[in-house]
Amino acid sequence: MKKIIILIGSISLILSVKFFVPTIRLDGYSGTFNRIILNRDDTLYTSKYSNTDFLSIKKEMLYNEVILKLGKPFSIEKLKGGYLRLTYSRSPKDTHYRVRQIIMKENKVDDVISYFYID
Repeated sequence: MKKIIILIGSISLILSVKFFVPTIRLDGYSGTFNRIILNRDDTLYTSKYSNTDFLSIKKEMLYNEVILKLGKPFSIEKLKGGYLRLTYSRSPKDTHYRVRQIIMKENKVDDVISYFYID
């Protein structure tokens, strides 16, 4: 019985960590694990970027709302089908880094992309 309680407690702790730790919510457990194992992360973010603000970006938000929260992106790239990609992180050495991008369509957020990129 004691082992079951410990197991349930451990699982609860692991699941709650994802809710409370923004980088795990953004990069997932595998991204966070890879970052620790590789011991490299040279991510640069735009000047106004924060994980908390990035997590607050939701589908259907307007372009102006995104800019108010996150500021000007490093780049805005036109994609096929009328989509735009707003990039809020980059790697100065073109190596492992945390990807943060917003995909827009018709002035609204279509997708929010975040993961740990391994080169």
